Amino acid sequence: MYVIKNAMIVAMDPKRSFYRAGNIWMDGDRIVKIGPAHEVGLPDCQYESFDATDMIAIPGFVSVHTDVVTRQGWLHHKCRCFPSSEKNG
Repeated sequence: MYVIKNAMIVAMDPKRSFYRAGNIWMDGDRIVKIGPAHEVGLPDCQYESFDATDMIAIPGFVSVHTDVVTRQGWLHHKCRCFPSSEKNG
């Protein structure tokens, strides 16, 4: 379990919910729980966390500008891209 704590959250739900200080619980690549920190709290199980105070989180946001071209392989062939495990330099 991984928790992003205290983030200013703009959710990608139909209401575009906004939480000034919210927590996002994630299990693998899935969002398990999201909402105001005082309501969502923290998991009872062991978890890692990141304090996102004064940061914005937009869970569920997909940038079509990059997602479409990278899925098609176009971006990989047109420019030098590095997977997150490689360092640029």
